[in-house]
Amino acid sequence: MWGVSFGGYYAPRAVAFEKRVRACIAICGPFDYAGYWHVAGTNEVFTARAHCRTLEEGYEVARRINLAGVAERITCPLYIVGGELDRVTPPDEQRRLAAAAAGPVTLNIVPDGNHVVNNLPHLYRPQSADWMAGWLCARIA
Repeated sequence: MWGVSFGGYYAPRAVAFEKRVRACIAICGPFDYAGYWHVAGTNEVFTARAHCRTLEEGYEVARRINLAGVAERITCPLYIVGGELDRVTPPDEQRRLAAAAAGPVTLNIVPDGNHVVNNLPHLYRPQSADWMAGWLCARIA
């Protein structure tokens, strides 16, 4: 399973409960969205996309986007990507996920990477694809 941005939250959440998934890649997903709500800078966009009428309603939805108590259930191999310069999802969110997951974790924080590291894709896309292929091939053999 592979998730990018909010998919980088939903993919780890899914594998915490779905044990048939062999490996997971999470790119720039939040661990606790409400924990950095006041500095995120994208709250108006999130509020609108969450179909909320006010920032307060948006914050209440954001509070439910949290992997605390869930990440500990992740037992499949997990490759986490973050951008050190990400202003949408701070890299400490990926560090928290790496620390909380129970299975094997590879953490790749790209020093000059922005949100989803689209400015430096060559520093994570080949590595993450090779990582996934390695885990899938190891399970097949």
